[in-house]
Amino acid sequence: MKNKVLIPRYILKVLRKAGLLAAAFLAICCDNFVEVAQPNSQLTGTAVFENKTTATAAMKDIYSKIRDMGLLTGKSLGISALLGVYSDELVSYETGTFSSEPFYNNALTASNGSVQEIWARTYNQVYAANAVIEGVTASNGISESDKEQLIGEALFVRALLHSYMAGVFGPCPYITTTDYRQNSLVSRLPMQDVYLNCIADLEQAITLLPQEYISVDRVRPNRFAAYALLARVSLYAGLWPEAANAASAVINETAVYPWEPNIDNVFLRESSVTVWQLAAGGGYVNTQEGATFIFNAGPPPVVALRPE
Repeated sequence: MKNKVLIPRYILKVLRKAGLLAAAFLAICCDNFVEVAQPNSQLTGTAVFENKTTATAAMKDIYSKIRDMGLLTGKSLGISALLGVYSDELVSYETGTFSSEPFYNNALTASNGSVQEIWARTYNQVYAANAVIEGVTASNGISESDKEQLIGEALFVRALLHSYMAGVFGPCPYITTTDYRQNSLVSRLPMQDVYLNCIADLEQAITLLPQEYISVDRVRPNRFAAYALLARVSLYAGLWPEAANAASAVINETAVYPWEPNIDNVFLRESSVTVWQLAAGGGYVNTQEGATFIFNAGPPPVVALRPE
């Protein structure tokens, strides 16, 4: 028969309480361990949209990302260069799978990194535009006029990006929320439906954006920029009268867009016929396209026009 060790009841009570205290202590420690404080250099999503300055900075950040990465960048991995070599307007002088070479040699695969980069980066920009729309709409610290300006710009950007995605990829999702649960269920829409969604966004943007430009060099869109994009999208959608009406709204505004007879002045930063443009990124170039297509010695570093 084994010997039994008898522990008095009061000692058991003490041990039981000590165990509960230890468990509570561990729970608190674990909870504190996994809760990471917000970095001092960053704002939460809610705080960003509590005043005009930070909300405007969020919108400007979208423009800088459009300029520097994704579908519309003027760098060699944007569609200006890639579709140029893909359609044989340009010759590619690059080598490597993550360059314009596969486009030039008609060797694209479903896993091509450049294509995946364009898709992911562009929808990231769409997500950011949706965040501006949702954040500004819910804000209590921004005036109604500033809300209209920012929401109008974000709607313009959302329509712009989706219209190009449809032009390049054909049927594609039209993302209108930051809710990951809804976005996980989206599917490709027919191109006509994508264009109709773009038109709806632009028609709303037209009601929100002012006629006047609020920025130097016309780098933030006004009402006529939305009309100009509406004309293009309506044309792609086969809505001929609507396209003509939207284009006329811009063409007839001769006080804002006086005719420029000298073609050398048309694409300058201060051109009088500019409807909307992206701000220069600083440094030694005004546009990424300039750095991509202009070269001073051969062979060309990236791409060049075909001799024909």
